[in-house]
Amino acid sequence: MSKVNYQQVRVGGFYVNEAKGLVREVVANTGGGYFNWLSYSLPSGQPAGDSGNCSAEHITRWATREATEEEYAIFQRDKAHSDHSARWLERAHSFLNEVPDAMLLAEVNRRGLYMAPREQ
Repeated sequence: MSKVNYQQVRVGGFYVNEAKGLVREVVANTGGGYFNWLSYSLPSGQPAGDSGNCSAEHITRWATREATEEEYAIFQRDKAHSDHSARWLERAHSFLNEVPDAMLLAEVNRRGLYMAPREQ
């Protein structure tokens, strides 16, 4: 397979770095030629547990090639996406615990959201 061209980088694409034994799945286009990605172990298809944001040009420098259909079939995408969501929710929860209640309430009011009275 040929080297990946930056114009070929797309959401849903899987890009292989054979030397590192890793694959990056492009999961979102964040604009300006930048993409979010999740990674997998090439031999096992297990989520590698890391994610990031980089340019299409960086992906093409990092990747040796696109993943084959056979490789794509072993990637545990549901687990990778679930683990990624859980990590972000954990970070958000941790962050929100540090925000003063008055600031949270001000944001609720700014958005015009309704808060039901707390049950005693």
